[in-house]
Amino acid sequence: MKTVTISKDNNAQKAVEEVLSLLSSFSIRNKTVLVKPNANTPDPPPGSTDPIFLDAVLKVLKNYEPKDIIVAEKSMTTLDTTEVMKETGMHAVIMENHVEFLDFDTCDWMPFTHKDMKTWGMGISLPDILRKVDIVITLPICKTHWTAIFTMALKGQVGFTHDRDRMRLPHGQNKDWLFGQMIAEISLGVKAQYTIMDARTSFTTEGPNIGTTKSAGIVVASDDVIANDVVGLAILKMLGSTAKIMQCPLWRQPQIVHAIRLGIGAQNMQEIMIKGTCKEIRKIEELAH
Repeated sequence: MKTVTISKDNNAQKAVEEVLSLLSSFSIRNKTVLVKPNANTPDPPPGSTDPIFLDAVLKVLKNYEPKDIIVAEKSMTTLDTTEVMKETGMHAVIMENHVEFLDFDTCDWMPFTHKDMKTWGMGISLPDILRKVDIVITLPICKTHWTAIFTMALKGQVGFTHDRDRMRLPHGQNKDWLFGQMIAEISLGVKAQYTIMDARTSFTTEGPNIGTTKSAGIVVASDDVIANDVVGLAILKMLGSTAKIMQCPLWRQPQIVHAIRLGIGAQNMQEIMIKGTCKEIRKIEELAH
């Protein structure tokens, strides 16, 4: 059974504490943990990870006694990642919490391919650090995406890929199924054990860096990327979003369909347990089916 936990609290740290306490599978003690926020651009939240949210996550993770924490990210091809992290305020948060920062632009890369990787030709390149860490935790933001429909846990893993791979994605070509398949196949190489998603404020149109903003005030955690994204899509439906989200069953979204086909995670709603105390949980459960 895959688990998704939900909290609604005005204090980000308390919300993160609650979702992780409810996630019974969560364990990072004596492990080297890589935390990947969202810093594709320096746009303010929800265009990028809220430094307050990153600070809350790092403080809570330390309570679980990891061996090491590394915060790592790579911004869009034309931007300097370290400068983006500084401009967003996340770099200062990392330094204040005395954890390591890794700019993927400066790291070694390893080739990756897989027998089920059909849309990437000869494969992709991933940061070599993935060989050396025990746990990967991603911090997606619940929001729409102008050309990938939505960006959450699955789409967020594009941030682990090399520039030359990102340039192969069909941005703006109205190829929803191809884009969704390419996104899903990245998870064959990037195994995120946990996600902690910021759904406090979301872009419900356009995205990922601009758009209509609406607030659910929710934080989500999960041990499954598909389960995370299904719940995130339910939150967007609850808020009211684009036609491609409102009119398409959650389990028929291209990213979700192909991720299921690849065996990335939960196959249906019967394999997902949603836990939480906020009043919105019943509506989210209803929409996620």
